[in-house]
Amino acid sequence: MTENLINGRFLEVQAVENGGVLNSVTFINDPNEGCIRIYKELTGDVPDDFDGTFEFEVYDNPVGEGDPVATASISFTDGEADLPGYAEICNLSTDMTYYVMETSGAGTNVTEGLENGMLDVIPCQFAPGADADADGDLDIDFDKGEIKLVVGLCIVTFTNNFEG
Repeated sequence: MTENLINGRFLEVQAVENGGVLNSVTFINDPNEGCIRIYKELTGDVPDDFDGTFEFEVYDNPVGEGDPVATASISFTDGEADLPGYAEICNLSTDMTYYVMETSGAGTNVTEGLENGMLDVIPCQFAPGADADADGDLDIDFDKGEIKLVVGLCIVTFTNNFEG
């Protein structure tokens, strides 16, 4: 496999066998704009028929002053997150830290690491088909035609507990 980088931006990834290119992909990430993904995890005695929506606000300051930069929501049907299973907010500066706050939803918010009710996150770039582990790696499975690139730590997960 070869990876060609120019100025820290992925331009081409190829898998090579016996001198021939098996498969390749070319894409250019804008180093100034990225996305964050918000996941919702439910724990405890979640009713099988639970339907609900969790709402989130994204701020550019750690205390949530002013208007949110963006809002998002994740809905659940029969206890499962509706597809794609996360909320994604894009067109955010990769030079900034953003702060995500859950503003409504059922259960008790038991998310670890909250400060002022918020989690901090720096946007990153997800290539088409990107995995959600945000470990800054490149995962390629050419048999499945999947090429996954995630740069940075740009995922937050909020957890709500349901007591029985």
